Amino acid sequence: MKTRRQLLQSAVGFPLLVKGSTLGLNGAVPASDRVTFATIGTGWMGGDHIGIFLRVPGVQYVAVCDLDDEHLGEAKAKIDKAYNNQDCAKYRSFEEVLLRRDIDAVSVAVPDHWHGLVATSAFQIISALMGPSMSQMPTSAPRTAKR
Repeated sequence: MKTRRQLLQSAVGFPLLVKGSTLGLNGAVPASDRVTFATIGTGWMGGDHIGIFLRVPGVQYVAVCDLDDEHLGEAKAKIDKAYNNQDCAKYRSFEEVLLRRDIDAVSVAVPDHWHGLVATSAFQIISALMGPSMSQMPTSAPRTAKR
């Protein structure tokens, strides 16, 4: 089986168009080094998260989620403007975001009384997708200080 690099090298004689940014040319982060990202909760705090993560090289927003249509529309418009495209998806259900297998990381900026539900759901979904190894992860940091 050929690697992508070998395939591209053997494609001599075939017209091949690949955006330079895909390969990391001109200062762009190559696709293999990008973290696909979503924010759940796009109001006051979530809007700040979006502004911060849009400035991080290597982060690529692919989804935003909120129950408030106004917040959701503003967040998507901000991301679309930053990337100069319409690729970011909008969701009203955080479960749909968590079920997307192409999302590497999620910022959760929901009201306090929703944090537990979203975090627990995220862990359950990731555990189901990753298998039994996730259930063996420590749930808290080990204590190292003596009293």
